[in-house]
Amino acid sequence: MQGNSVIRCVSLTFLAVVGVLLAATKEVVARDPEYRPARGSMTAAMADATWTDASRNREVPARIYAPGLEHGRGPFPTVVFSHGGGESREAFDYLGSPLAQNGYIVVFMTHRGSDREALRRDGIRSLGASAFEDRPKDIVFVLDRLQSPKVDDELLAGRVDTDRIAVAGQCAGASTVLAITGLTTKRANGTLRSYRDPRPKAVVALSPQPGAVTRRRMPESLHDDSWKTVAVPALVVTGTKDFRWTQGVRQNPAMVNRPYTGMTTGDKYLVEIADAEHHAFTDSTPYYPGGPRDPRHHGWIAQATVTFLDAYLRDDQAARTWLQTKRLQASTNGECRQEQKLESNVAREETSSAPSGDVGVIDTIRLMDRERNKPLHVRVTHPSGEGRFPVLLFSHCVGGSRRDFEPLIRHWAASGYVCIQADHSDSRLAGDPNARRLDFRNRARDLSFLIDSLGAIEEEAPDLEGKLNRERIGAGGHLIGAYASCLLVGMKVYTRGESRAPEVFKDERVDAAMLLSPQGRGQGLTERSWDTIAKPMLVMAGSETASRRTGNSAQWRTEPFTFARPVDKYLFFIDGLDNRYDGLVLDRGSDDEMSEWIRTATLAFWDAHLKDSSDGKGQLAPERWQKASGGQVEVQHR
Repeated sequence: MQGNSVIRCVSLTFLAVVGVLLAATKEVVARDPEYRPARGSMTAAMADATWTDASRNREVPARIYAPGLEHGRGPFPTVVFSHGGGESREAFDYLGSPLAQNGYIVVFMTHRGSDREALRRDGIRSLGASAFEDRPKDIVFVLDRLQSPKVDDELLAGRVDTDRIAVAGQCAGASTVLAITGLTTKRANGTLRSYRDPRPKAVVALSPQPGAVTRRRMPESLHDDSWKTVAVPALVVTGTKDFRWTQGVRQNPAMVNRPYTGMTTGDKYLVEIADAEHHAFTDSTPYYPGGPRDPRHHGWIAQATVTFLDAYLRDDQAARTWLQTKRLQASTNGECRQEQKLESNVAREETSSAPSGDVGVIDTIRLMDRERNKPLHVRVTHPSGEGRFPVLLFSHCVGGSRRDFEPLIRHWAASGYVCIQADHSDSRLAGDPNARRLDFRNRARDLSFLIDSLGAIEEEAPDLEGKLNRERIGAGGHLIGAYASCLLVGMKVYTRGESRAPEVFKDERVDAAMLLSPQGRGQGLTERSWDTIAKPMLVMAGSETASRRTGNSAQWRTEPFTFARPVDKYLFFIDGLDNRYDGLVLDRGSDDEMSEWIRTATLAFWDAHLKDSSDGKGQLAPERWQKASGGQVEVQHR
C-alpha cells in the first residue's frame, strides 16, 4: 500500500459545541440537553491520497475529511463512503465538512472504472453491473487499511476508532455499502451473492438504487429480497422525484423507497425529501436529467446523517430521540417525511407511564473495559413501566449476537426483568475475525464486567434510571454462552488436569443460572466441575441437541444437572427440541406449543429464584409438566 496526501482546512460553518466525555468504563458524547443536529464546532481538514491495493494491482483514490490536527488524536468514529456511478471522491463536500466538524473522520473513495473519469472516457456503458464487483473489494481494502498499524496519512494515523466504523454511499455506492452490511445480489444463474463484512456497525444509504425489471439481463442484480438481510442499523434517504428517468419509477413512484421497505425491523429509518431529484445527493454537475438544486436539501441530508451516526456510533440517546420523534419532519413542515422500523414495540419518546407488559429496547450502548482494553457493545431490553426489576445477563452462542433470542428476552422483560446482552468477541455483529472461537475466559469476564458496569449502563440510558435491582442477578446463556454463565455460579475448569488447581470465575453477585444446551464433560470439565455449585440452576436440553462439534449425544448436555450439588437444580428435557430452541434464537419458524413451554419454564425459574415467587416454584413441579405436555417434557428436580 502506498499513500500521499495534501492537507487543507475547510471553513467552519456550524457553531454548536461537541464535547467528548471519557469515563472509567465507557465513552459518551456529551451534548446540549436539546439536541441540535449537524452543528459542530471543530475545524474540518481535508486531504487527498491515492492508495494501492497490491493484491489486485488497483489504485484507490481517497479524499479524507477529519477534525483538524489541533483537535488531537481522538480516536474519532469513522465513515467510509462509496460514490454513485459516474461520480467520484470530489462530489460530497456538503457531507464531508459537517461530519468532520462534528468529530467524524470520513473517507470518500473513488471506484476506478465506474467514476466520472470512466464516464468521460467510455460513456454510460462504463456504469454497467460489470463494474460492481470491484466496489465491495475497494471498501474492504479501505477498511483493512484503516485498521492497519502502518497507516501513515496524517489525518488518519492513530486517530481512527476501529470499533466505531460506519459505511455510507450514494446511488450505486448506496447499494455497495448495503451489500457490505448484508444486502444480497442475484447472479444470472439465480444464485445469491453476499459481500457481508462484520466491521461496519451502521449504514447510510443516500438515494439507493431501487432495482428495475429492465435490468434483468445484467450479470448481477437486485432482487425482491435483496434488502431483507441488511444486518445493522440503517438510514435510507430518498427523494420523491428521484430516478424519474427509469420506467419502473415513472410507473410506480413509491419504488424509490423499495430498499427501505424491503428491510426487516431493527433500527431502520427512512427520510423522504419532497421534490428531491437525484443530484440532491451530490455536489457535482449532473450528467443525467435534472432541474435546479434546492439549497436546503444538502442541509437536511447532513442533519439526518450526522444524527443517525451520533445515535448508532456514539450511542447518543438524545440523537436517537431526535430521530424517533421525527423532529426533522416537524422542523421542515413535512417536506422531510420520516418512517422507522425499530427493535422496540413501543416508541422511545419520553413518557411518564407505559402499558403493563410493554418493553423498551436500547440496542447500542458501548462500554469500554479499560483493564482488558476491550470495547463491549450492549443491548438492554427492559420493562417500560415504573419499578425496580431483577437483572438478567444472557450470553450468546459462538457466532451469535446480542440480538439473539429476542422473542424470549422480550417475554422476560415484559414480565419484569431488565435483560442485558453483549456481543462477545466472536459475535456476528461486532466480532473480531481473529478471536478464539471458544474463549470462555473472556466470556466470563465480559459477564462480570457487565455487572461492574450496571451503574454506567443506567447513567447512559436515562430510561433505566432506578430500574436495576443490583441485589438480584441471574445469568443465562446458549451453548458456549451457557458454559460462560455456569462459570459465574462456580463451575470449575480443570485445564491442567484434576491433580492441579482448577480455573474458577465465580461471581458471588449472581444468584441463579440458566443453561440452554450446556456442555458436559470434556475439554477441562469433569464430574467435579459442578459439585460445589450452591446456586439454583436450570439445565434445558432436548432429544435433538446433540453436539455436532464433539459428537456427544443429547444426554451429554444434561451432565451439569447430573453432577451438580443437589440444591434447587432443575432439568427440563424436551422431546423434539433442537439447539435452535424452536426458532426462538432468531425468531424464525417457531412451533407455538414448544415455544410456549420454553417461555413458561424459563420465566417460572427466574420468578422462583429471583423474585421468591411461590407460583413460579409451583410451575416448575415435574408432575405438572408430565400432564401438561403429554409426556413430551420430562422435568427432574434435585
